[in-house]
Amino acid sequence: MRLNRISPCLWFDSKAEEAARYYCSIFENSKIRAISRWLKDRYGLSWQVVPTVLAKLMTDPDTRRADRVMTALLQMKKFDIAALRRASEG
Repeated sequence: MRLNRISPCLWFDSKAEEAARYYCSIFENSKIRAISRWLKDRYGLSWQVVPTVLAKLMTDPDTRRADRVMTALLQMKKFDIAALRRASEG
């Protein structure tokens, strides 16, 4: 029996790493895969620019395709849409 996995993306204004460690202590076999320290403009607004195709690829009804996209995404420092599409196709 395969257990469902979750891949949350948490956004905090402070104490993010402390909170992430706490949440990982609650869920068995959980781990922090990446920490991004956010881009703020001169007005203090945090930005995260995400291609619209990413949501489509990650919410594919075929969970195997979506899992492959997430696996590929977690290895990237910059979005590579062509690579994410290839991962989706298998």
